Amino acid sequence: MRMQAAVVAVLSATALAVPAAPASAAACADPTGVSVVVDFASLGGGTQRQCAPGDPSSGVAALRGAGFTTTRAAQEPGYFMCRINGKPAQDPCQRTSPADAYWSYWHGKRGGGWTYSTLGPADYDPAPGTVEGWAFGAGKPPSSPPPAAAPAAGVATTRPSATPSASPARTTPPASPAVAAGSTEPVLASSAASSPAVPVTPASSPSTAAASPADAHVPGTVQSRPNKFAGPVAAGVLVLAILAAGLRKLRRRRREDVL
Repeated sequence: MRMQAAVVAVLSATALAVPAAPASAAACADPTGVSVVVDFASLGGGTQRQCAPGDPSSGVAALRGAGFTTTRAAQEPGYFMCRINGKPAQDPCQRTSPADAYWSYWHGKRGGGWTYSTLGPADYDPAPGTVEGWAFGAGKPPSSPPPAAAPAAGVATTRPSATPSASPARTTPPASPAVAAGSTEPVLASSAASSPAVPVTPASSPSTAAASPADAHVPGTVQSRPNKFAGPVAAGVLVLAILAAGLRKLRRRRREDVL
């Protein structure tokens, strides 16, 4: 039993002596969140990158949304960050931390550099797609630059399939308008089918004849338009007939007078 206890104690001490590996995490995969980079290098740790999804309202909200715990200085106005994930544990978090051992606050753009924040983490509102940075030490930026830009939405990251896509369905062109026999003007079958046949009547005719059943339009056929010269031609023929009759009467009267 004593031997087993000694082995367990040695293994426990060895586990405590080996520094923990930094958490494997990544920045936001799309531009709708805020990426958070926290540098624990001066505290014996590595750099952690996490994603705060959505649109955090402040730097503190971005840290918490990315899974980090935050602690503020209790006796300082506003929000002075004194610990992240409980580090450094030796800071009492009552007043502001020393100038050579505090959490400095930074802003960055994807694939760009770091800019020191002029506002506190509770007053700054990070925009979606940007990067928040934290580094413990004497005011130096995080040792890792802001992560590279996320791929644009809708851009494929895999190679397209070699199988050709189906060709788009062919559309049937609209039917050409039908042309009635003896006419150079096209007539749409839809308009012909909706209007009954109307016989042409000379302009000088005293009465209008009603359409006979034989002249009625048969559904499904093309109705031709009436000839616009039929009326004037018929009127001219009638006038010529009247003039010819008048001349005949004049000739008869002259013959009677001569006799």
